Amino acid sequence: MNSQDISIQSSKEKLQQYFEWANRLTRQNPWLSGFLGFCMMVFLLWQMIFWSVQLGAFGPLPDNRMLLFPPIDKASEIYSVDGEILGRVYLKDRTLITDRDLPVHLTEALIATEDARFYTHDGVDIPSLGRVLIKNILMGEKSAGGGSTLSQQLAKLWFQRERGNSYIQLVINKIREMLVAEKIEQLYPKDQIIVQYFNTVFLGEQAHGIEAAAYRYFGKETKALTIEEGATLIGILRAPSYYNPYRHQDRAQKRRDVVLSQMLKYDYLDSVMYDSLKSLPLVLDYHPPQIYQGAAPHFRAEVTWNARKLLANYPKPGGGVWDIYTDGLKIVTTLDSRLQSYAEAAVQAHMPRMQRKLDAEWRGWARKKLNRSLLARHRKQLARNFEPNIASFDVDSLLEIPRKTRLFTWEGWQDTVISPLDSMLYAESLLQTGLLAMAPQTGQVQAWVGGIDFYHGQFDHVRAHRQGGSIFKPVVMATALESGIAPCDFVKNEQKTYQQYGNWSPENADAHYGGQYSMRGALTHSVNVVAVSLLMQMGAEKVVDMAHKLGIEGEIPPVPSIALGTADVSLKEMVGVYAAIVNKGQQPQLTSILRIEGPEGELIYEHEPVPAKTVMQASNAQALGYMMEGVVEQGTGRSLRSRYHLKSDLAGKTGTTQLQTDGWFIGMTPALVTGVWVGADDPQVHFRTMAGQGASTALPIFGKFMQAVEKDSNFVSWKNATFESLPPQVASTLDCDEYAFPVAMSEFKAWWEATYGVDSTQLDSPQVIPIETFSPR
Repeated sequence: MNSQDISIQSSKEKLQQYFEWANRLTRQNPWLSGFLGFCMMVFLLWQMIFWSVQLGAFGPLPDNRMLLFPPIDKASEIYSVDGEILGRVYLKDRTLITDRDLPVHLTEALIATEDARFYTHDGVDIPSLGRVLIKNILMGEKSAGGGSTLSQQLAKLWFQRERGNSYIQLVINKIREMLVAEKIEQLYPKDQIIVQYFNTVFLGEQAHGIEAAAYRYFGKETKALTIEEGATLIGILRAPSYYNPYRHQDRAQKRRDVVLSQMLKYDYLDSVMYDSLKSLPLVLDYHPPQIYQGAAPHFRAEVTWNARKLLANYPKPGGGVWDIYTDGLKIVTTLDSRLQSYAEAAVQAHMPRMQRKLDAEWRGWARKKLNRSLLARHRKQLARNFEPNIASFDVDSLLEIPRKTRLFTWEGWQDTVISPLDSMLYAESLLQTGLLAMAPQTGQVQAWVGGIDFYHGQFDHVRAHRQGGSIFKPVVMATALESGIAPCDFVKNEQKTYQQYGNWSPENADAHYGGQYSMRGALTHSVNVVAVSLLMQMGAEKVVDMAHKLGIEGEIPPVPSIALGTADVSLKEMVGVYAAIVNKGQQPQLTSILRIEGPEGELIYEHEPVPAKTVMQASNAQALGYMMEGVVEQGTGRSLRSRYHLKSDLAGKTGTTQLQTDGWFIGMTPALVTGVWVGADDPQVHFRTMAGQGASTALPIFGKFMQAVEKDSNFVSWKNATFESLPPQVASTLDCDEYAFPVAMSEFKAWWEATYGVDSTQLDSPQVIPIETFSPR
């Protein structure tokens, strides 16, 4: 018999001895036989389920590629052209960090609290697993904890568990996580598992990942967290809502102290440091989710929309389409954060004063009458939203039940209890505004204010269509110039009745008539009847065609009233029109995005300038721009010099619609075109006095904005820039007075007496009378 046979014989004898020992033991203790049988059954069942999971009977396990490129959503970041972050776009607010961004104490707090044997196991902690099997499975103590290692938790975070409350499903999920955890341990070093965990974990308040949580609760980057702040964040992991430090500070502080005690237990802290940290109060620097916060929220919404359209044309490497909400992109925009801050500050400085003026004009019975009108419309709209067969539906009962509401005020958000009816009336009474600043040569957006508050109104007033008032008159003048009408062709300042249009008779704002205006004089002093006369001379269809050529997209009826701005236009469209005037008839394409980078910094998209579109002759654009300088020097925009003391070369136009519903101003410098609109969302809410004119509502925002721009040394070249000198052939066409008296002295004397009620027999030389006497204001 050889040695191998001897070994086999010895093993058989030992195995036989073990069986005899087991038989004697079970005969002496019958209960032990049942227990061992039960254990064997559990073991066999575990093995059966384990191999079934591993072989994919309950769904395939993730492969190595899925583990190396885990399916986690990452927030995209939107930047200004000067490198400032404007905000994030996300389904889950997450910014990825590296191991260099993790302070040592944060890793120590995590390990001490969540997985003390992290550096000694291979993804599965056997002692913890035994506790789970005994307490959770056999004893049914669901509160005993999951016993998962950090690698298992990471597997659960990356690949969501199958739903189900049965013990079998729990076992299946645990086995899947164990198998995935072991793969993770094979693919990643321990330190990288920690990083991946911190980048993935949810810490409440829409904060996914440690970087988002650090900013949300403490207003800082992860690498700047102190030990007690890090312990607070680790404490949140157990129950993000329950231990939310912003909403439940006492709970969060107690949980923080538990984390510190775990760090003491595992020698990451000494007793002196532990006592010192435990005595510190919990101090937060809370920043709410950024969707409603930060600079230029309406612009960010615009950029998000534009980026999604652009990315549809740029597939991911390996397939699929880039997603701005989940792929962690970097979007660099054209907007300048400094100009944006000046624009928002100008709105903040001026709009509260205008709101107080509006409120003062709607006091007492006038306010009650307005409220009745608004309510009637709201009730009708609300009733239409319900099935008509619900006859018992009481609209008033729905509108009048008070509820907790957050209201916008210029002093800050106000939490109150108010009925939906009163809330709607309050919202309707608020003045809104829009501001758009654009570089006329490139079309790049420099500043964008879409409203007074994004939280309460995501509607973007830069894109809103409202009646344009006199800001449309340059379109009429551009049509006249393009049609061959010379700037010095005088037009009578006389009121006419147009019978073919329902006996419509336009009026001047100051009700002064007589004499004749050149095109520049009519534009400077915004003479309504001259604008209408020019339109009728050319035909309304020509003006409509020119408006569309200049980029106004909406439907414009070919009627004479459009000369006074009755057509609906947007601030975005009109800023484009004025940019073409500054840019000598070349209209640039509006641009908001310069480039888009992938999560690893790879270039996905880069803006390539599109050649400007020729919309009018250069000579005519220069002539029109020169005429519009008169608005600032002598007309309705002259307060920009006298009150705001602006030094830049300026041109522009004010606009006011009927009943002071909309106020406009669009200003032009050689480097910047800026448009401002002010009004209420509901046209029924408007100024009842001349306080609602564009020169009072919109122009001051432009003035305050440009004041800040001129003071900023970064834009000194803009302040010193000058409009290009007119070519001699263009200048010669503008060499005339703004206003001319009637040819016949008898006609002039009749006008003088009718206007001023003064005897004209002594007027021999009317030319000595200043033009201001006859110019409308």
